[in-house]
Amino acid sequence: MEAEVNVESAVWCWLPWRPVWWWPASAETLAWFSAQSSLTNTFKVGNITDPTTKPDKPSENLPSDTTKVSGNIYEPSWVDQSAIAPGASVAKDPYVGIGKDSESAYVYVYVKNNLPEGAYFTIEQGWEAVEATLVSGSQDQYTGGLFAYASNYQNGAGLTELKPTGTPAADAWTKNPLFKSIMTSDTFVANDTNKTVEVYAYVAAKSNNSESTTDLDAAADAWAAEIKMKQ
Repeated sequence: MEAEVNVESAVWCWLPWRPVWWWPASAETLAWFSAQSSLTNTFKVGNITDPTTKPDKPSENLPSDTTKVSGNIYEPSWVDQSAIAPGASVAKDPYVGIGKDSESAYVYVYVKNNLPEGAYFTIEQGWEAVEATLVSGSQDQYTGGLFAYASNYQNGAGLTELKPTGTPAADAWTKNPLFKSIMTSDTFVANDTNKTVEVYAYVAAKSNNSESTTDLDAAADAWAAEIKMKQ
């Protein structure tokens, strides 16, 4: 006589000659030691914001006058529709700044001078020409071109970093404007067609420490070339 009893997935069998325990193959169990891990990295969203306070008076907000303020550029001395004539010096002083929540950044400025021949400006201390048109016989007077906020500039080296500082942090501005005025020669002849000077700012921050300011310099050159081609 034979009898079978199922106990916890095992089968106990009584055979005429001896009792045995038997586990079906489907019930076999493998025991493994294991460990599981995961790592989630959170990235900071880097940004460059517009400044909101004056460079010389950080307790005062920038004016709402859009002829003086545009994004990162502020020209405190500019008076809209200023008259220009031979032998003139017209106040126009473009500072460049970043907001208090910005990443540290570097600054380039491109000046597109659409005035007739004879209009020029003198760059201030702390600025250097990258690719610009120098007035004949001058060392620091230009009619337009690309400039960097830098000291001992050479192919991207020597750029001066703008960095919000203080507690709480404050807006950061170039120490000096690129220039303080637009000047004209005695032979300058004004007309109603060519009567603007366009100032553009290129403000850039590194996304990681492995990036080179030489690469930034190339990007600024390409940016300026695009503006130059615009009519």
